[in-house]
Amino acid sequence: MDRLQLYKRSCHQCDCFVWFSGFLNMAVLIKKISRTMLIFISAIFILTIGFSRIYLGAHYPSDILGGFFTGGFWLGSTIWIYQRYKMSLAPNAS
Repeated sequence: MDRLQLYKRSCHQCDCFVWFSGFLNMAVLIKKISRTMLIFISAIFILTIGFSRIYLGAHYPSDILGGFFTGGFWLGSTIWIYQRYKMSLAPNAS
């Protein structure tokens, strides 16, 4: 038996993408103090999962980095869209 019998999916970076974008998107929507704590805990959690997947042989390092970059892009995009939406709801100061 290999180190661990893990099933393989066709989308190897999906795990990192979901964790990265999901947790950090929640950080945008909550209060400042708990946001800082959530970002810190999420970053530790995301990095630990990513490195454990490499260590266990479930994914190649490039898959994990791809997931991190894809999640980061998705995070940036959703924050940008959210901020634009929030600004459109604010009354115009003219």
